Amino acid sequence: MRIAYTSDLHSDLGQRNFDLLDAIAARVSALSPDLFIVAGDVAETLRGVSRALERLAAVPCRRFYLPGNHDLFVEADPGRADTATSRDKYERLLPDIARGAGFEALGMRPVHVGGLALVGVSGWFDFTLRDPKLDCFVSMEAYRAGQWRGIRAYDRGHIFWPRQRGHTRAGEHPASHGGAWASDEEIHERMLEHLDAQLARVRDAAALVAVVHVVPFSQAVVRGTFGPSAFFDAYLGSARLGERLCRAPGLRAIIHGHQHQVSEHTIAGIRVLASPVGDASRSPLDLAGLARERVGFVDINAR
Repeated sequence: MRIAYTSDLHSDLGQRNFDLLDAIAARVSALSPDLFIVAGDVAETLRGVSRALERLAAVPCRRFYLPGNHDLFVEADPGRADTATSRDKYERLLPDIARGAGFEALGMRPVHVGGLALVGVSGWFDFTLRDPKLDCFVSMEAYRAGQWRGIRAYDRGHIFWPRQRGHTRAGEHPASHGGAWASDEEIHERMLEHLDAQLARVRDAAALVAVVHVVPFSQAVVRGTFGPSAFFDAYLGSARLGERLCRAPGLRAIIHGHQHQVSEHTIAGIRVLASPVGDASRSPLDLAGLARERVGFVDINAR
Protein backbone atom coordinates (compact mmCIF):
# COMPACT_ATOMS: atom_id res chain seq x y z
CA MET A 1 0.00 0.00 0.00
CA ARG A 2 1.46 3.35 -1.05
CA ILE A 3 1.08 6.38 1.23
CA ALA A 4 1.93 9.88 0.02
CA TYR A 5 2.41 12.52 2.69
CA THR A 6 3.31 16.14 3.34
CA SER A 7 2.86 18.70 6.12
CA ASP A 8 3.37 22.33 7.13
CA LEU A 9 1.70 23.72 4.03
CA HIS A 10 1.20 27.10 5.76
CA SER A 11 -1.07 28.08 2.90
CA ASP A 12 -1.76 31.45 4.54
CA LEU A 13 1.92 32.40 4.79
CA GLY A 14 2.01 33.95 1.32
CA GLN A 15 0.77 33.56 -2.23
CA ARG A 16 3.58 31.17 -3.18
CA ASN A 17 2.58 28.76 -0.41
CA PHE A 18 -1.05 28.86 -1.57
CA ASP A 19 -0.11 28.45 -5.24
CA LEU A 20 2.01 25.43 -4.31
CA LEU A 21 -1.14 23.48 -3.40
CA ASP A 22 -1.99 22.79 -7.05
CA ALA A 23 1.54 21.51 -7.67
CA ILE A 24 1.31 19.28 -4.60
CA ALA A 25 -2.00 17.86 -5.84
CA ALA A 26 -0.42 17.12 -9.23
CA ARG A 27 2.62 15.50 -7.62
CA VAL A 28 0.53 13.30 -5.33
CA SER A 29 -1.68 12.24 -8.24
CA ALA A 30 1.42 11.29 -10.26
CA LEU A 31 2.58 9.02 -7.42
CA SER A 32 -0.71 7.05 -7.61
CA PRO A 33 -0.92 6.41 -3.87
CA ASP A 34 -3.62 4.53 -2.06
CA LEU A 35 -3.64 7.14 0.72
CA PHE A 36 -2.63 10.79 0.97
CA ILE A 37 -1.87 12.31 4.39
CA VAL A 38 -1.51 15.98 5.33
CA ALA A 39 0.19 15.98 8.74
CA GLY A 40 -0.76 19.40 10.03
CA ASP A 41 -0.11 23.15 9.87
CA VAL A 42 -2.33 23.96 6.90
CA ALA A 43 -3.55 27.40 8.02
CA GLU A 44 -4.30 29.39 11.17
CA THR A 45 -8.03 29.84 10.49
CA LEU A 46 -10.85 27.43 9.82
CA ARG A 47 -11.54 29.19 6.51
CA GLY A 48 -7.89 28.90 5.53
CA VAL A 49 -7.80 25.16 6.28
CA SER A 50 -11.00 24.66 4.29
CA ARG A 51 -9.68 26.59 1.25
CA ALA A 52 -6.41 24.66 1.25
CA LEU A 53 -7.91 21.19 1.64
CA GLU A 54 -10.43 21.93 -1.09
CA ARG A 55 -7.52 22.67 -3.45
CA LEU A 56 -6.14 19.20 -2.67
CA ALA A 57 -9.47 17.35 -2.88
CA ALA A 58 -8.95 16.35 -6.52
CA VAL A 59 -6.24 13.86 -5.53
CA PRO A 60 -7.77 10.51 -6.59
CA CYS A 61 -7.34 8.44 -3.43
CA ARG A 62 -8.43 8.43 0.21
CA ARG A 63 -7.25 11.64 1.84
CA PHE A 64 -6.47 12.26 5.52
CA TYR A 65 -5.83 15.39 7.54
CA LEU A 66 -4.35 15.83 11.03
CA PRO A 67 -4.25 19.28 12.69
CA GLY A 68 -0.95 20.95 13.53
CA ASN A 69 -0.25 23.52 16.21
CA HIS A 70 -0.89 26.47 13.85
CA ASP A 71 -4.25 25.02 12.86
CA LEU A 72 -5.23 25.18 16.54
CA PHE A 73 -4.62 28.92 16.98
CA VAL A 74 -7.61 30.74 18.45
CA GLU A 75 -9.13 33.25 16.03
CA ALA A 76 -10.64 35.78 18.45
CA ASP A 77 -10.44 36.93 22.05
CA PRO A 78 -10.23 33.72 24.11
CA GLY A 79 -12.02 35.48 26.96
CA ARG A 80 -15.26 35.64 24.97
CA ALA A 81 -17.76 32.86 25.54
CA ASP A 82 -18.39 32.47 21.79
CA THR A 83 -14.71 32.07 20.84
CA ALA A 84 -13.71 28.61 19.61
CA THR A 85 -10.89 27.31 21.79
CA SER A 86 -7.95 25.23 20.57
CA ARG A 87 -9.69 22.14 21.94
CA ASP A 88 -12.89 23.06 20.07
CA LYS A 89 -10.88 23.23 16.86
CA TYR A 90 -9.05 19.95 17.49
CA GLU A 91 -11.93 17.80 18.66
CA ARG A 92 -14.85 19.16 16.63
CA LEU A 93 -14.42 22.04 14.18
CA LEU A 94 -11.37 20.94 12.18
CA PRO A 95 -12.67 17.36 11.75
CA ASP A 96 -15.89 18.87 10.37
CA ILE A 97 -13.90 21.14 8.03
CA ALA A 98 -11.83 18.17 6.83
CA ARG A 99 -14.90 16.07 6.06
CA GLY A 100 -16.50 18.97 4.23
CA ALA A 101 -13.42 19.20 1.99
CA GLY A 102 -13.37 15.48 1.20
CA PHE A 103 -10.73 14.46 3.77
CA GLU A 104 -10.98 12.00 6.64
CA ALA A 105 -9.98 13.41 10.00
CA LEU A 106 -7.19 11.97 12.13
CA GLY A 107 -6.63 12.90 15.75
CA MET A 108 -9.51 11.36 17.67
CA ARG A 109 -10.08 7.83 16.39
CA PRO A 110 -8.21 5.22 14.32
CA VAL A 111 -8.97 4.37 10.72
CA HIS A 112 -8.72 0.92 9.11
CA VAL A 113 -7.81 0.57 5.44
CA GLY A 114 -7.78 -3.13 4.70
CA GLY A 115 -5.14 -4.68 6.95
CA LEU A 116 -3.56 -1.29 7.66
CA ALA A 117 -4.55 0.85 10.65
CA LEU A 118 -3.86 4.58 10.94
CA VAL A 119 -3.68 6.32 14.29
CA GLY A 120 -2.92 9.98 14.79
CA VAL A 121 -2.59 12.82 17.27
CA SER A 122 -1.10 16.25 16.82
CA GLY A 123 1.09 15.66 19.86
CA TRP A 124 2.53 18.53 21.89
CA PHE A 125 5.55 19.76 23.84
CA ASP A 126 6.82 18.33 27.12
CA PHE A 127 10.33 19.82 26.81
CA THR A 128 12.03 16.42 26.51
CA LEU A 129 13.50 17.56 23.17
CA ARG A 130 15.11 20.69 24.66
CA ASP A 131 18.81 21.22 23.96
CA PRO A 132 20.65 19.73 26.98
CA LYS A 133 23.43 22.27 26.49
CA LEU A 134 21.04 24.94 27.79
CA ASP A 135 20.09 23.12 30.99
CA CYS A 136 22.59 25.10 33.05
CA PHE A 137 21.11 28.38 31.75
CA VAL A 138 17.39 27.78 31.18
CA SER A 139 15.11 26.52 33.94
CA MET A 140 12.08 24.33 33.43
CA GLU A 141 10.03 27.26 34.72
CA ALA A 142 11.26 29.35 31.77
CA TYR A 143 10.26 26.65 29.31
CA ARG A 144 6.85 26.34 30.96
CA ALA A 145 6.40 30.11 30.80
CA GLY A 146 7.57 30.16 27.19
CA GLN A 147 9.91 33.08 27.83
CA TRP A 148 13.65 33.44 28.33
CA ARG A 149 15.88 36.50 27.94
CA GLY A 150 13.36 38.34 25.81
CA ILE A 151 12.65 35.28 23.63
CA ARG A 152 9.05 34.08 23.50
CA ALA A 153 7.74 30.70 22.35
CA TYR A 154 5.69 31.32 19.24
CA ASP A 155 2.56 29.42 20.29
CA ARG A 156 2.28 31.47 23.48
CA GLY A 157 -0.75 33.72 23.19
CA HIS A 158 -2.28 31.67 20.37
CA ILE A 159 -3.14 28.30 21.96
CA PHE A 160 -5.92 28.20 24.55
CA TRP A 161 -6.93 24.69 25.56
CA PRO A 162 -9.50 24.43 28.38
CA ARG A 163 -8.38 22.36 31.32
CA GLN A 164 -11.91 21.07 32.02
CA ARG A 165 -12.82 17.70 30.52
CA GLY A 166 -16.55 18.37 30.21
CA HIS A 167 -18.64 21.18 28.79
CA THR A 168 -19.19 24.35 30.79
CA ARG A 169 -22.64 25.59 31.74
CA ALA A 170 -24.57 27.81 29.35
CA GLY A 171 -23.02 31.27 29.19
CA GLU A 172 -19.92 30.14 31.06
CA HIS A 173 -16.46 30.11 29.54
CA PRO A 174 -13.24 28.49 30.81
CA ALA A 175 -11.46 31.85 30.87
CA SER A 176 -13.76 32.96 33.70
CA HIS A 177 -11.99 30.50 36.01
CA GLY A 178 -8.53 31.15 37.36
CA GLY A 179 -5.91 28.85 35.88
CA ALA A 180 -8.44 27.28 33.53
CA TRP A 181 -6.15 27.08 30.49
CA ALA A 182 -4.03 23.93 30.21
CA SER A 183 -0.25 24.14 30.15
CA ASP A 184 1.86 22.65 27.35
CA GLU A 185 2.56 19.60 29.47
CA GLU A 186 -1.14 19.13 30.23
CA ILE A 187 -2.03 19.38 26.54
CA HIS A 188 0.68 16.81 25.88
CA GLU A 189 -0.87 14.43 28.42
CA ARG A 190 -4.26 14.86 26.77
CA MET A 191 -2.71 13.95 23.41
CA LEU A 192 -1.18 10.80 24.93
CA GLU A 193 -4.61 9.83 26.26
CA HIS A 194 -6.10 10.24 22.78
CA LEU A 195 -3.26 8.13 21.36
CA ASP A 196 -3.60 5.36 23.96
CA ALA A 197 -7.34 5.12 23.28
CA GLN A 198 -6.67 4.68 19.56
CA LEU A 199 -3.87 2.15 20.02
CA ALA A 200 -6.14 0.01 22.18
CA ARG A 201 -8.49 -0.32 19.21
CA VAL A 202 -5.91 -1.44 16.61
CA ARG A 203 -4.06 -4.23 18.40
CA ASP A 204 -5.12 -6.80 15.80
CA ALA A 205 -4.12 -4.77 12.73
CA ALA A 206 -1.65 -6.43 10.36
CA ALA A 207 0.27 -3.17 10.04
CA LEU A 208 0.15 0.20 11.77
CA VAL A 209 1.15 3.69 10.63
CA ALA A 210 1.12 6.58 13.09
CA VAL A 211 0.67 10.21 12.07
CA VAL A 212 1.74 12.97 14.47
CA HIS A 213 2.50 16.61 13.86
CA VAL A 214 5.35 17.25 16.29
CA VAL A 215 8.76 15.56 16.29
CA PRO A 216 8.55 12.26 18.24
CA PHE A 217 12.25 11.42 18.75
CA SER A 218 15.38 13.29 19.80
CA GLN A 219 17.26 11.49 17.00
CA ALA A 220 15.09 13.33 14.46
CA VAL A 221 15.76 16.80 15.90
CA VAL A 222 17.75 19.28 13.81
CA ARG A 223 19.07 21.79 16.33
CA GLY A 224 18.36 25.42 15.56
CA THR A 225 15.59 24.70 13.06
CA PHE A 226 13.53 27.68 14.21
CA GLY A 227 16.28 30.21 14.60
CA PRO A 228 19.67 30.70 16.19
CA SER A 229 18.36 30.33 19.76
CA ALA A 230 18.28 26.71 20.91
CA PHE A 231 15.51 27.76 23.34
CA PHE A 232 12.95 26.97 20.62
CA ASP A 233 14.11 23.34 20.39
CA ALA A 234 12.09 22.60 23.52
CA TYR A 235 8.95 23.22 21.45
CA LEU A 236 9.74 20.73 18.68
CA GLY A 237 7.85 17.84 20.20
CA SER A 238 8.18 15.00 22.69
CA ALA A 239 10.49 12.01 23.10
CA ARG A 240 7.80 10.40 25.26
CA LEU A 241 5.46 10.42 22.27
CA GLY A 242 7.93 8.33 20.28
CA GLU A 243 8.49 5.97 23.20
CA ARG A 244 4.76 5.39 23.49
CA LEU A 245 4.42 4.68 19.78
CA CYS A 246 7.34 2.25 19.67
CA ARG A 247 5.50 -0.02 22.11
CA ALA A 248 2.65 -0.47 19.64
CA PRO A 249 2.67 -3.87 17.89
CA GLY A 250 2.83 -3.82 14.11
CA LEU A 251 4.10 -0.24 13.84
CA ARG A 252 5.80 0.20 10.46
CA ALA A 253 6.17 3.98 10.10
CA ILE A 254 5.61 7.31 11.81
CA ILE A 255 4.85 10.35 9.66
CA HIS A 256 5.36 13.77 11.27
CA GLY A 257 5.94 17.44 10.47
CA HIS A 258 6.51 20.66 12.44
CA GLN A 259 10.29 20.90 12.08
CA HIS A 260 10.32 22.18 8.46
CA GLN A 261 13.08 19.71 7.55
CA VAL A 262 12.67 16.86 5.07
CA SER A 263 13.99 13.80 6.86
CA GLU A 264 13.95 10.02 7.00
CA HIS A 265 15.28 7.98 9.91
CA THR A 266 15.03 4.42 11.12
CA ILE A 267 14.59 4.47 14.89
CA ALA A 268 13.98 1.28 16.90
CA GLY A 269 13.30 -0.44 13.57
CA ILE A 270 10.57 2.07 12.67
CA ARG A 271 10.70 4.39 9.67
CA VAL A 272 10.28 8.00 10.82
CA LEU A 273 9.38 10.28 7.91
CA ALA A 274 8.80 13.99 7.33
CA SER A 275 8.26 16.02 4.14
CA PRO A 276 7.16 19.47 5.31
CA VAL A 277 6.81 22.57 3.14
CA GLY A 278 7.47 25.46 5.52
CA ASP A 279 8.10 28.85 3.94
CA ALA A 280 7.94 28.23 0.20
CA SER A 281 9.38 31.66 -0.55
CA ARG A 282 12.77 30.49 0.74
CA SER A 283 13.16 27.80 -1.92
CA PRO A 284 14.75 28.59 -5.30
CA LEU A 285 12.87 25.70 -6.93
CA ASP A 286 9.86 26.22 -9.17
CA LEU A 287 6.54 25.02 -7.78
CA ALA A 288 6.67 21.64 -9.50
CA GLY A 289 10.20 21.04 -8.25
CA LEU A 290 9.30 22.11 -4.74
CA ALA A 291 6.31 19.77 -4.74
CA ARG A 292 8.54 16.86 -5.82
CA GLU A 293 10.89 17.69 -2.94
CA ARG A 294 8.19 18.20 -0.30
CA VAL A 295 5.84 15.29 -0.99
CA GLY A 296 7.13 12.00 0.33
CA PHE A 297 5.84 8.48 -0.11
CA VAL A 298 6.26 5.14 1.59
CA ASP A 299 5.14 1.65 0.56
CA ILE A 300 3.73 -0.45 3.40
CA ASN A 301 3.09 -4.17 3.25
CA ALA A 302 -0.22 -4.49 5.11
CA ARG A 303 -0.55 -8.27 4.83
